[in-house]
Amino acid sequence: MRALSWIGVLDRLIAAEPRIVVPGHGTTGGREVLDGVRDYLRESRDETWRRRDSPGVVAEVREVLVGRYPEWTGREWIERGVGCLCAEWSARTIASVLTKDSPPRGGHG
Repeated sequence: MRALSWIGVLDRLIAAEPRIVVPGHGTTGGREVLDGVRDYLRESRDETWRRRDSPGVVAEVREVLVGRYPEWTGREWIERGVGCLCAEWSARTIASVLTKDSPPRGGHG
């Protein structure tokens, strides 16, 4: 599943208003567990896309995320996440260009 898809999945889970959330790892809790992960992923996305053209994008995003979420473990996944988000940005950009330049499907002419 693409990184961006997880944000939508978390939004739908949050909308279901769960009382108890049992994550695959971490502490059991309530909706705040989902809110925290979703907010982290959004921030990862936003910080990565903001810095995507920087040669130091991974180090810069790592610094921001560790500073804002010092208690979170799994820092070794930041580099992979940045890579996925950069790839998704590129794919979205290419798809946008192709959609604009392609003739409408099913139409005439």
